[in-house]
Amino acid sequence: MSLNTIRAALSAQMATITGLRCHDTFPQRIEPPAAFVGSMRREPSQSFENTSTVTYEVFVLLSQADLGRQIEGLDDYADSSGAKSVEAALIASPTLGGTTSSAVLTNVTLPVTVEVAGTPYVAAQFDIEVFY
Repeated sequence: MSLNTIRAALSAQMATITGLRCHDTFPQRIEPPAAFVGSMRREPSQSFENTSTVTYEVFVLLSQADLGRQIEGLDDYADSSGAKSVEAALIASPTLGGTTSSAVLTNVTLPVTVEVAGTPYVAAQFDIEVFY
């Protein structure tokens, strides 16, 4: 399985969250609410089953206007359940549509600031561990 395929599958699973515009790589410009699959860390196979692990940083970005309200909006994405929950989207298809063995949310950090094309956005960072 290629890392590009996993990245695309992760973006596609994030796109199941209604209204979230998803990108499988760092975008040149965005229209919030938006998400993109950022950097990754890969751990080589350590077992006889020849499985590898990769952890992707996925960012959900909202506008900086009315910052307090936007941070509350990020809480919806960081929650463990609900229509906007990233964790719930992963639980709905833990194999990312059959692309991987499993994908699990391991950490959420918010708020963080992410700049795209010179514009700062308030964001949440989701660390997602993928086994393939």
